[in-house]
Amino acid sequence: LILQYVSFERSYDRHANANRIYRVSQKSWDGTAWIQDACGYNAAGPALAADLPEVVDYTHLRLRDKCVVSYGNVRFRENQLAVASAHFLTLFSLPLLRGDARTALQNPSAVVVSQSAARKYFGNANPMGKVLRYNDGYHRETLTVTGVMRDMPANTHLHLDMLVSYATALAHGWGGWSYGWNGNNDYVYVLLKEQADPRQLAAKMTSFTRKYLKDASFPQQLEIQPLSDIHLRSQKTFEAEPNGSIHVVYLLLTVGVLILLIAWVNYVNLSTARSVERAKEVGIRKVVGSSRGQLVKQFLLESLLINCFAIGLALTLFQLSLPFLDALTGKPLSQQAPEPLYWWGWIGVFIAGAVVAGAYPAFVLSGFQPVAVLKGRLGRARRGVALRRGLVVGQFVATVVLITGTVTVYQQLRFMQRQALGMNIDQTMVLYAPRSAAADSLLPRRYASLKNELSRLAVVKTVGISECLPGNGMYELNTTTFKRPGDPNPLASRYFYFGIDENLVQALGMKLLAGGSFSQNRKSKANTQLIINEAARKQLGFASAQAAVHQRVTTQGGPGPTWEIVGVIENYHHHSLDKGYDPILFFWDDAYRDAGYLAVKLNPTVVDSGNLTETIAGVKKAWDRTFPESPFDYFFLDERFNAQYRTDRQFGQVFGLFAGLAILVACLGLFGLSLFTTAQRTKEIGVRKVLGASVPDLLVLLSRDFIQLVLLATLIAGPLAYW
Repeated sequence: LILQYVSFERSYDRHANANRIYRVSQKSWDGTAWIQDACGYNAAGPALAADLPEVVDYTHLRLRDKCVVSYGNVRFRENQLAVASAHFLTLFSLPLLRGDARTALQNPSAVVVSQSAARKYFGNANPMGKVLRYNDGYHRETLTVTGVMRDMPANTHLHLDMLVSYATALAHGWGGWSYGWNGNNDYVYVLLKEQADPRQLAAKMTSFTRKYLKDASFPQQLEIQPLSDIHLRSQKTFEAEPNGSIHVVYLLLTVGVLILLIAWVNYVNLSTARSVERAKEVGIRKVVGSSRGQLVKQFLLESLLINCFAIGLALTLFQLSLPFLDALTGKPLSQQAPEPLYWWGWIGVFIAGAVVAGAYPAFVLSGFQPVAVLKGRLGRARRGVALRRGLVVGQFVATVVLITGTVTVYQQLRFMQRQALGMNIDQTMVLYAPRSAAADSLLPRRYASLKNELSRLAVVKTVGISECLPGNGMYELNTTTFKRPGDPNPLASRYFYFGIDENLVQALGMKLLAGGSFSQNRKSKANTQLIINEAARKQLGFASAQAAVHQRVTTQGGPGPTWEIVGVIENYHHHSLDKGYDPILFFWDDAYRDAGYLAVKLNPTVVDSGNLTETIAGVKKAWDRTFPESPFDYFFLDERFNAQYRTDRQFGQVFGLFAGLAILVACLGLFGLSLFTTAQRTKEIGVRKVLGASVPDLLVLLSRDFIQLVLLATLIAGPLAYW
């Protein structure tokens, strides 16, 4: 099972030219440290292909979530949509079921859909040539289906249902989409020529960066990253999806090895413990002419047969357990085709179990002298007691370490889920913002109408609007550089920023440390007012929250020239607790042009009374009256935020499962050894009972040695587990 999990994790992004595909990422100086970003500049691909002979092709794409796509009366909000350049399909060797991968994304107003998306919009009809309406809140397009691709497999770092041609954005003048070095919003990939040395290309990236980014507002460095490293060896900011970890793979492999070692130790212990029983058999066989080599072969054959039976039973249990493991991990492990590592693992386990674990008992048993055996002198067998005790201590050292690791994982996860977030996300129903065109002059009035209607519902306490929300990942955050006017440092620091309305701070229960919320009564214009968190306040160099209020900052590459800080809030966790506090700035989006979500704070007394279905129905009625052209989609913020820990929970469950199996195997071995020891001491127990020994006395006598061994193992395992 562990090999199947590891095989799946290692199988990500196995495209035809995967060993030649590299992602162009960047690292940026935020004022205190280098930050690794997964995204890059769309101009990097063409420039690399033109300047460096190692690069023979390139592609890039930009994710677009929360887009509304419709066909006739069929309308869905698409969160797995990207705008991709012409060579995306061919560079990644993605075959099309319909259409030509070489030309499907070349022209404007073209879209390639997955099999699932085609069925969702068109049923069983041929989707080729059908026209979809696209609306992302900023642009409205009519797109013609030029291709149908297979659903992307689970083992890829990009899961997309729709690919809109990049030529659409360029031909129709989408703002911020033309090729350049001002916005790093794209995932850029390059294909190296055969036999190209990636180390030489990596060495050239420094001079390449200086050539194109010498005038950047903060230090940057472009880098290349192997496609095969993205899933297990990349934890950059702005990753398209949460990645796995090579450390988890190594840890689970270690647990698997420990399980096998514990099982083999049990086999060796029980085999050598039974040597007294089989000693007479060995003696008689030697008397009648058996050589030591023949006896070794016999005992190794016994070990081989036992392992054959165990392998057969294991394969049966493996097939029965796969659906359970699929559900536990959230990954389709049962659909993973075995790779060489998988089969070599099985072969290695079989050989090691049959030969290594069987070798010691075979040589011990075959080494008995016939005369000594038949006279009852078994010194060698008794000398094996020390070895058995050492093996018991070793396996319980491993067991205690696994128990400690399991408890630690669960405690860390529990701590993260119960730690104060710096905000209150309970009873917060979140609606996806409608995708009306940004140029809609009635948009502010329609939002105000919806907020008023929702506020009149008894169940609603507050309604706030925001471009981004906590727990939704890094990709939707914006970054720019800010600095204080007159700051002698020529380099500005990097910050995250996004638009909110005047109610969001209250709706999410954020604590204002100084100043207030946005207001039309201030001297500064609405769209130049800022609320910052403590991390941003410290990075900007203000001595206190109060000292920052009414101060102005300037931006380089951001949405406005100068800004007034009107409030400072306490730090809050925008992401999971395994990440620190980010420097975040809110600007007032009073026209709602960047709105992404409506945060509806519900009255907990009404929600707890079981009227949630009625509440959702009431909110939907208000929505349908105001934005009938947009689908009504919602989620609850606490559930979305805690979903960040899904991977951690799955790892904890998988680790706990296999650690529990190792513990069970160790305990079964100890139980079997104690039963055998007790059986050997039956006469002694009978004599002691005749002489008046009680049952508790006998229990202490029989378990004392094993308890001492387990305690010794615990003392040894403590420092190891802490390390």
